[in-house]
Formats: sequence, C-alpha cells, structure tokens
Amino acid sequence: MNYKKTAIQLSVSLVFLLCGLFIYLATRSGTYVNAMFDFIAFLPQIHPEGFIGTALYNWGADFLWVVAFIIALDCFTEYSVSAAAIVFGLGSGFEFLQLFGVTTGTFDVFDIVAEFIAALLTLACLVAGRKALNQCEQRNTEKRKK
Repeated sequence: MNYKKTAIQLSVSLVFLLCGLFIYLATRSGTYVNAMFDFIAFLPQIHPEGFIGTALYNWGADFLWVVAFIIALDCFTEYSVSAAAIVFGLGSGFEFLQLFGVTTGTFDVFDIVAEFIAALLTLACLVAGRKALNQCEQRNTEKRKK
C-alpha cells in the first residue's frame, strides 16, 4: 500500500465531503443532517436562484458526497469500479428507502441521476489518474535502467 497516495486521496475525499456538507447545511433546514450539526446554527440559509443555483441546491451535496466516498473507498479496494458500484448502490438504495418511507427524506429520481453522473465522472478520473501514474512510474523505471 502506498501510504502517501492513500493519505492524499483521503484528504481530497475529506475536502469533497466537507464541501457537500457545507452546501447541505447552508441550503436546507430541518433535516437530519442539520440536526446532527445544530451547533453550526449561525450559518445563514442560502436560497440559490437560476439553473446552476438550483442544481447546487438540489443535487450538489449528493454529487460531492458520492465523489468523496468513491475516492475514499478506492483506497481500500483493488478496482475503482467496485468502489463506484458500492457507493452508487448505497446512495440509490438510500433514495429508495426514502421512497418507501423507511427513512426520512424525500425521494428524488434526479438525486439518483446526480449520483450516477458523479460515480461515472469520479471513476473516469480515477482510471485516468491511475493510468497516468503507471505511465510515469514506467518512464522513471526505464530512466533508472539506462
């Protein structure tokens, strides 16, 4: 295990997680996430406008959380596809629990779409990054042999 790579990946994951949390806390009130962080009640509630604002308000946190969890889980799985599938499956499952009233929240099919897009983009970035890292390591190995 490459501890430096893992530490960087987990740090990046934490940044995405905190950004998603901030969006959620700043744009929503009366949710279970707000209840967990009620000590941050001083945050003003933001009511974004326009398409970008609405997209961030409705799906930004879900998108960022999926990215964060895939990046973190990728540190401990052999294949990025596994990490993406696990996180997308759990996120979608949670949405369906909301649909059937098993947990609090409102079912939104676009949450699932946002999670799917996040999973695909994160997977593409992880695969491309791993490929670039392998090529760089291969070039360095060839240079050392000369």
